[in-house]
Order: sequence, then C-alpha cells, then structure tokens
Amino acid sequence: MTARYATLSELRSALAARGIHPRHALGQHFLVDLNLLRCVAEAGEIEPRDVVLEVGCAGGALTALLSERACAVVAAEIDPALADLADEALDCLPNVRLVRGDALGARGHLSRELRQAVASALAAAPGARLKLVANLPYGIATAVMKAMLLHGPRPALIAATVQREVADRMAAPAGHHAYGLLSVLLQCQGTVERLRTLRPTVFWPRPKVSSALVRVRLLDAPPVDPAALVRVAGKLFEQRRKQVAKAMQIGRLVEDAGAAAALCAETGMDPHGRPGDVPAEAFVRLVRLLAKEKG
Repeated sequence: MTARYATLSELRSALAARGIHPRHALGQHFLVDLNLLRCVAEAGEIEPRDVVLEVGCAGGALTALLSERACAVVAAEIDPALADLADEALDCLPNVRLVRGDALGARGHLSRELRQAVASALAAAPGARLKLVANLPYGIATAVMKAMLLHGPRPALIAATVQREVADRMAAPAGHHAYGLLSVLLQCQGTVERLRTLRPTVFWPRPKVSSALVRVRLLDAPPVDPAALVRVAGKLFEQRRKQVAKAMQIGRLVEDAGAAAALCAETGMDPHGRPGDVPAEAFVRLVRLLAKEKG
C-alpha cells in the first residue's frame, strides 16, 4: 500500500479539508519526507513475525509502511481528529489496530488499552517480537521508552525519531555532559545507535530544534531489575556534583564512608569521581551488590 499523507502537500490538504491544525501542546511535528519515513521503517529491521508499536501515528503514513513489513501494527494517536484521519487512511489494512487516546497511563505505565492491544497482537502470533518504531511526539518520547523498559511490554528493538537533545542523552558515554539516568537505563539493557540527524525542514510544522533517528537493540532480558537500576542510579545522579562515595552516603545506599569505600572497590567505581563518570556496567555491578547485601 502506498503511504497516504506522506508528503507536506498531501498532509496539509487533508488537514485543511477537515479544519485540523497541528497542536503544539501535543508536540505534533509531522515527518513529511517519504524517503525518511522509509528510513524509520527500515531502521526497525522488521521481520514478518514482528509486532510493531507506533506511538503518535498522525495520519498513518508511517503506519502503512510498517504494516507492509510486520505481522501486526498497534498504532496509538491521542488527537481525535488525527485518529479519524488515520482510521480512514488505514481502513483497508487488516493487520493494523488503531488505539485512540493517550499512550501513557497511570504511574509511568503505558495506558491499559494500549498494553492490552499489544498483548492481544502478540498472543495472536506465537513467537512474535515486539518493536517500538515511531516518530515519537517530542513531549512523551522519554516517558514512552521508560514505561516500556520499566513496566513493559518490553521491546526487542526501538527505532524512533526524537529530539536531538534526547538522542544525545540516550547515546552519551560516561563523562559526557549529556550522560545521565536515561543513558544508563538504555545502555545497561542494549546498544544505542544514532543513525542520522534530521533537519527541522523535514517536519511540518518545523520544530525549533533538530531531531535524530536512533535505534536501540535490547537484550532479551535486563541484566538487573530496571526499577532497581533507576532507583540506585537516580540517587547518585541526584548528587551529580558530589564525589561518588559521598553521593552514596547522601543517597543512603550505604551507612558510612567505610562502607562506601568498600562498595566502590567492589564495583570498580572511583570514590573520588563524579556520578556522571561512572560507566553503565558499573551501575549494574552496584545494583547486584546492593541486592546481594539485602538478600
């Protein structure tokens, strides 16, 4: 199927005919370059057995490309007018399910309806893998990835366009100014790649910042409980300007300076370094040791 509303002229005409205007509050910046839409779909490395989740499907241009490759596509759209447009464009595609409403639910999870739709698609295709492939709305990109990695459903791969600043944080190595909790959460669980930078001119309306296409190949299972990882790493990053050993004490990960020094020695952390200099694998060792001590 040829993707509809994949170019600026097609999308603007379709929206104008329905009296629809892009909503800045929802982070709506539509990717209107068909070649780049194909790049996003290809970055997902989608196989016929895969189930794809797309958050923010807009008029369904990327959705149509995904449906050609995947076993099933679950597409979410919060804007009722855009959901109507997508429903019309995708009506003839039996392997696409459109979920209307906010992709995010309570307590940092994906919405219940979205989780149920994904679970149903996976159940209907035994052995299927889940992949998140999307032009993620700017305001919720990080929240969607965190929701899936912390609470599920866990994807095998993420391929998405995000703000360049978010891409920087996803891929930043230890010691980089952009390195932080998101970096650790992703890099402890997989490999992050920045595939290309996208100029504002390939979106409509044009954002004020550049974007990037990123891909994360995730491990089959996380090396440690992601929630424990976020809790422990978060306590250190809250004290970014403190030395690691001191940050451990302030965050109450240890009782005293001696315990902090011992823990640093066991994990290979520099007690006099800063939390932003601690590599992702050291955080994994730290979480394991703390869990062992509690056990």
